[in-house]
Amino acid sequence: MDQPNKVKVIFSNSDSSTEGTALTPDLDTSLESDNASHCRRKDYQWSVHWYLPFMMTLLYISGVCFAIGHHLYYQSMEGENVDKSEWPIRFGIALAFLTQRCFVGATQGAYKQYTWCTLQKTSLRISTIDALFVGSTNPIGTLNLEFLKKATSQFLLAAACWLLPLAAITTPSSLTAMAISGSKPCKNVSTIYFLKDGDFNDDGTNVKGKENLRRVYYWDIIDNNTTTNRETYAMPTYEFGNLIDLALKSTNGPLAGPNPCGPKTVNCAYTIQFDGPAYTCEDKADFDGSTNQTLDMFPPRGEHVYSASPIVNYNHRLDKLGRPVQWANLTTKDPMYGVFTREYPIWLGYSFETTRPHKGPNNTLWPYELEHNIIKCTLNYARYEVTLGFMDGKQVVYNTKVDAKGPLLPEGQQMEPSNKEYAEYAAYHTLGFRFHQYIQNGIQKYNSSTRTRSDSRIGETTLVNRKSGMSVPRQFENKFYELVLSLLSRSEYRVTMTDYPCTLETGIQVWHYQPFWLLLPYGIAAGVALLAVGTGVYAFGKVGYGMDTGFSTILAVTRGNKELDDLMAGYSLGCAPLPKGIMKTRLKFGEVVDDQEYQKGNGGERKAGFGTEGKVRDIRVGERYH
Repeated sequence: MDQPNKVKVIFSNSDSSTEGTALTPDLDTSLESDNASHCRRKDYQWSVHWYLPFMMTLLYISGVCFAIGHHLYYQSMEGENVDKSEWPIRFGIALAFLTQRCFVGATQGAYKQYTWCTLQKTSLRISTIDALFVGSTNPIGTLNLEFLKKATSQFLLAAACWLLPLAAITTPSSLTAMAISGSKPCKNVSTIYFLKDGDFNDDGTNVKGKENLRRVYYWDIIDNNTTTNRETYAMPTYEFGNLIDLALKSTNGPLAGPNPCGPKTVNCAYTIQFDGPAYTCEDKADFDGSTNQTLDMFPPRGEHVYSASPIVNYNHRLDKLGRPVQWANLTTKDPMYGVFTREYPIWLGYSFETTRPHKGPNNTLWPYELEHNIIKCTLNYARYEVTLGFMDGKQVVYNTKVDAKGPLLPEGQQMEPSNKEYAEYAAYHTLGFRFHQYIQNGIQKYNSSTRTRSDSRIGETTLVNRKSGMSVPRQFENKFYELVLSLLSRSEYRVTMTDYPCTLETGIQVWHYQPFWLLLPYGIAAGVALLAVGTGVYAFGKVGYGMDTGFSTILAVTRGNKELDDLMAGYSLGCAPLPKGIMKTRLKFGEVVDDQEYQKGNGGERKAGFGTEGKVRDIRVGERYH
């Protein structure tokens, strides 16, 4: 028969050592005696392991970070349109849950450590100790008078664990959806601004504050051999030429400017005012003879269904750059160079078919009568008052009020470069010239069924019916207004006003964040958790090492105590509840003394654990316990 394995075991303490032999069953022989000795009887080193305080601190810092993240997320939602309302609320609830769980976790870490501080300084009934071990998670367990009386600090820490989750109730509701209406300041409302003579330095550069603005025309600087030079109109800028093409071809009104109502809060309206040029048109019975236009040009005698007086290189008017043709014959030293002597009106004639049968000549070509309209349009100084806004991200012009102040250049007057209004006049002249240049000349139609022919660019605009090719009556003024308003689309032609009155339409749902109802509960929770962490740090220092309330800790502190074995005889199954007599037994955690060993004079074996009053002494920091 095989002999049982013999394992040499050495027990040691600070005073003595004993050596013996133990019989073990057939185990793996790799479990040598040194390893067994190390695992079973390792002296405890007095120090706080990094894990417990690190986790307690990490949880607290994580809670603070989640709280700050919650605040920043809700802050970013302020004023945003409510598109999918469920997701911001879900994110908020998730952040609130993580925040309170981190704060509760840090507080529970402090609670567990302070539990052992309490158990070392006072003896408590087993029923109270039960309550201590579950107090941070089971509030009913703390309904114990002795708990409240002898473990007040524990009770407060437990209460913190129960109440901290309340922070997750109020904080998600700090972000709400609300309907906004009424008037409030809008940021970055833009209006149109034409540079004036006072906006330039002597070298032609813009004055401070208007550096980003640009003219719609180029200019020449003429050396007068004096202290001041003379600036004269040269031609429209290429950038403005591109804008003209886009604006006059637009089928959706004026080109949109920047949205001042926010990136998503788009349903709003506001009114801007500015000075600018405007054409005013009046009906005439016939042309005045200053152009090559006559009533005979129109059906049924003629073929023109639209005619606009030419402006470029006609009858010694303007060249293709918008300058009076007389300038070409002058030197820059001539005092008349750069002087405007006349602003030419636009003479418009157009025809459209009626539903009345035509009984006159050429009725085979034109079966229905045509009506003819003659209009004279004059360029004026004007004051604009425009109500516009944004709806669903698109610009809408609600109302345009134009108050004409008088002709841009009255008959018999002239505009000289030395005039303080020259720069403003040149800008207005540029807009009028480019508009006139676009719609000049005519559209011909041989009869009612043939296609139109055109030598005018007006067909590229919405002023012409795309189906019939006939001009749309009385839209010339409005089309020029759209051109002027399109200047808002370019930053070089607009100025920005801050805190401008803006009316927001009723029914727009936007997110509204009330930081008070998030920062207050989180501030209280963070403060309470910080006090709890401080209490935990104090407990680490008081006890001298880190402890937990898990099974492994309970196993370590209850082993080998014959007194407890006798007390719990017959209850090793752990059935609950235990008899009241047992539950009323008072225990304390400390140094359990073996009286027989003390009587031998060697002090006995020092061991920490639970014991009844009189059977345990206070833990002595720095001593070795086995």
